[in-house]
Amino acid sequence: MYPLETRELAVEAVAAGFSLTEAAELAGCSRTAVVNWAKAAGVAPPPRKKAVYLPFDRKMELVARLEAGERAADLAAEAGVTAAAVSGWRRRLREEGALSLMTDSDIAARAPEPREAPSELEELRARCEELELRNAVLEGTIDILKKDPGADLSALTAAERAALADRLRGRFGLRAALAALSLPRSTFYDRLAAASAPDPYAALRPLVRAAFEASGGAYGYRRVRAELARGAGAPQRARGAAGLDPARPVAVSEK
Repeated sequence: MYPLETRELAVEAVAAGFSLTEAAELAGCSRTAVVNWAKAAGVAPPPRKKAVYLPFDRKMELVARLEAGERAADLAAEAGVTAAAVSGWRRRLREEGALSLMTDSDIAARAPEPREAPSELEELRARCEELELRNAVLEGTIDILKKDPGADLSALTAAERAALADRLRGRFGLRAALAALSLPRSTFYDRLAAASAPDPYAALRPLVRAAFEASGGAYGYRRVRAELARGAGAPQRARGAAGLDPARPVAVSEK
């Protein structure tokens, strides 16, 4: 329950011409309560203001001035809108971008002129480039996997896709190569950076392989690790070089 003073203030505000929302904010209560109190007191709320259309450029101007320190209420009074609308435009611009402040008319006015339909020759050229790219991707996949022409692109790791995209981008462009390989741009650059980083286990890799081959392929990763711990290399580094997967004793852990 709200105190009597709150109720009286809200009703007086409505009678003075404040909107229901403004009266609720002034009195510190809910809008629903103001509606009920005004109705019980026989006070009709002011007619709703006619919607004011402001073009995109005008909204951006008001938001810029609000950011510069001007009051939302002053800007709203100048533009014939509410202070909440001006503040809402700023919030939407921050959270959703400039497009959120545009109406369909604003977007249509800024849309580029439609291009002429491509000629048959242009369509044929684009189709040929697409087929050449797909063929290059398939050839690269076969080369990496060392399999027959039925090799599947999905079998490539992200690192292998990045390497293949790096090979193809000079010929087809990076965007087309990444799209053909279903590889995000961020992943591409991450994998290239990782590939160029120095290998901390480079000196141990030959020892891991030698220990495994000397066992005739019988040693698992624990036995290989033990062999390295007794010989060259500290136990910790041996674990990093041989402890990734029991099924693949020569794999290297990056941990």
